[in-house]
Amino acid sequence: MSIKFLNKILSVLFLLVVSLFLIYKAVERPRVLVLHSYATDFSWTADMNSGVKRALADRPYNIRYYYMDTKKHPGLAYRERVGEEVRKLVREWKPSVILAFDDNAQEFVGKYFVNDPDINIVYAGVNADLARYGYDKADNVCGISEKMPWAVAQKVLLELLDKNSRLLH
Repeated sequence: MSIKFLNKILSVLFLLVVSLFLIYKAVERPRVLVLHSYATDFSWTADMNSGVKRALADRPYNIRYYYMDTKKHPGLAYRERVGEEVRKLVREWKPSVILAFDDNAQEFVGKYFVNDPDINIVYAGVNADLARYGYDKADNVCGISEKMPWAVAQKVLLELLDKNSRLLH
């Protein structure tokens, strides 16, 4: 066997190993499913996507976006069908994290993956009681609700209305 031939074989093997390694690393990166209850023409959706892109900009994640579009299609049959589509996507693609925005994403997708050891759920824009989705007892869920505790809001409002309030001076 000549040196030139051996060099070519080793070069091809090297390129093959490097290519396989890079493919493996790309496939094995953490996966993030950004799940919106609404479509891209809703300003809240655009704002959330902007925040997601800023937060994950230089991170080695595979990111997919899914828009359920339930604002334009409020019927239960549609929401159940799109929910099943997304649950199928989750089972097949196996994201590490689901970023779920608004209540329909929780109702038709998120609650089906409560306490799944391979998936973390981060919610935002939820108005309903978290117990409705099983999130109150979930080990793999965190997020931000839209509801403001009335007692806190009432206390701040009374403080603002008090003429002697430190907040007004």
